[in-house]
Amino acid sequence: MWATAEETMQPVAGSRDPVERIGFAAEALLREVLAYQGAVRVAISAAITRPFAAGLRPGRRFGLIDEALRPLSATLAVRDPEKFEQLKRGLAVVVSAEALFTLTDLCGLEPDVAIASAAETARSLTAAALADRCRGR
Repeated sequence: MWATAEETMQPVAGSRDPVERIGFAAEALLREVLAYQGAVRVAISAAITRPFAAGLRPGRRFGLIDEALRPLSATLAVRDPEKFEQLKRGLAVVVSAEALFTLTDLCGLEPDVAIASAAETARSLTAAALADRCRGR
């Protein structure tokens, strides 16, 4: 049902900027979540009530994050694999249905504002990881 990560990222395929790419990936995923939110909410609910089945839940965000950060695979991932993995974990929290539902349901944001907010946070996390790398941290 879903396009592959590579297909989804096609509009920014020529970009080597991981900040631009992760912003695009976040927006793409969260728009998909919004379009299918009924089914997504059911899947999240099932994972909460039946934790043994949580592994069956689709992990689309991980493929999109990997594809968005592909330009860093020969740089940050090699020079500082711990920082690279921490960036991916941080992005997994932000580029997620749970983040979208927190922003809409609990913070009361309109869906477009919530998506823009999550995408900006994903860009900020990525930019901060790159800035730390440039400062030698």
